[in-house]
Parts: sequence; C-alpha cells; structure tokens
Amino acid sequence: MIKTHEKKEFIKWVLAKHQLKRREAVWILNYMISHEDLLKNIHFVDEGIEYCPRGLIISSVGSKHLPFRFYINKNMTEDAERTFHDIRFNKESPTYIHLRFPDSHKSPEYLNIIEENPYYQEEETYEYSELATKFLDECLFKVQIDKALDNRNEELFNELVGKVNV
Repeated sequence: MIKTHEKKEFIKWVLAKHQLKRREAVWILNYMISHEDLLKNIHFVDEGIEYCPRGLIISSVGSKHLPFRFYINKNMTEDAERTFHDIRFNKESPTYIHLRFPDSHKSPEYLNIIEENPYYQEEETYEYSELATKFLDECLFKVQIDKALDNRNEELFNELVGKVNV
C-alpha cells in the first residue's frame, strides 16, 4: 500500500517535471495535495481506468493521449469542473488515476507509486484471444479443405469434412 506522503510527493514531482495538457488538471492535483483525507483514497494505476467506479486520466504535454477524462461508473466526461466537484464531495470513495507522460514506464517515481488496479478486467483480453484463436483455427481448417479440393484429393477432403460433421 502506498503511503499518503508518497502520493503527495509524487504529485508534486509530476507538477514540477511535466506540463499537463489541461490547466484544470493542475488545480485538481493541487487540491489533492492539500487534503490528506482525500489522498488516502487516491490510487495511481497504469491501465483499466474505464473499468473503475471512479477513474481519472490526466495527460502531459508530449504524450499522445487525450488530455483529460473522468469515468464515473463507466460514464465518461471531459468536464474538469464536474470532475473536481465529484472528487471534492466524495473524498471517502476510491479514485483511480492514470497519469500519462512520456517515458513514464522508465520513471522510478512513476513505477514506485503504481498500484494494481482491482477493477481491470484482464480476462477480457484472454477471452478475445481465445475467440481470435478459434477464428484462425477455423480459417486454417477451411484453407485445408480448399487445398484438398484444389489438389483433387478426395480422401483428405472426406476426412476433413467428416471432422466438421462431428
């Protein structure tokens, strides 16, 4: 678990080293620094913000990502004022933040503050992977049938068609 003072130091480091694409993001981060009760429920994660009940994406100048997004129960807004008020009035609720800046994965400051996102659905990736594998297997199987037809290999064709009917 990341300590409150570590989160505060990280935010200060980000604000000192990186120019954020939206000035409102600076205001929100400065607000967080000054409220330790809020910082207790702030979690910095690397991915899956859209799965979190409350998730915030902030990007710096130089990153390829959109400047600012806030997710509340899978609903997204780019309204920084609404985001600020939601964070301010829900200090006791966990908020997950993904800060995007160039070479973040090479930064010890970033790597030391990142927590595992309990809402990230990595299984979905595997689910899609399984579907893709099944689709490719079917395509390769059809190619084998087409090849048997092209080569007029009746025996192989009947064997492959027999597998389909099983």
